[in-house]
Amino acid sequence: MTLPSAQRDDVDRTSSSVDLRRHGYLVFGVVVTLLLLQWPFAGVLASVGFTPRPSHFTELAFENPTAVIAATQFAGVAQPIAFVVTNHEGIAKTYQWVEQSTLGSNRARTLATGRVAIRNDASAIITPVVSLSHVAPTSRVSIALVGTTQSISFSVAAGVGK
Repeated sequence: MTLPSAQRDDVDRTSSSVDLRRHGYLVFGVVVTLLLLQWPFAGVLASVGFTPRPSHFTELAFENPTAVIAATQFAGVAQPIAFVVTNHEGIAKTYQWVEQSTLGSNRARTLATGRVAIRNDASAIITPVVSLSHVAPTSRVSIALVGTTQSISFSVAAGVGK
């Protein structure tokens, strides 16, 4: 006995969706198995160059960028402008930092300097207090880690220091 064509189509769709579902479960199972097998061997795979090695780096950022913007509005007042240094170099490291102001292409004027020792995967908040009255209007204040290419900066608003 043959089924009417509408019933045959329903049977075909049902069997193909079951096949797709089984295929999907099979692919999912293979992916999960490969991921689980890689986990215990991740160190071995990294040592022979099959996986990327972790990169070592240092982060430098303002602790609170909004406070930096507000600080540039107060002439003649000592302003704490905090920044954060985070060490991801793989070892403890001592950083030397310098805070400078520059007006146009003029030579930079040092406002503050310091050193900080930071263990690996740790951060230090540094808060030099600098009077913006010593900074010319429309100048740029930068903080740099000496011996690296890392720096952060902000512009002092026109009218500061009048």
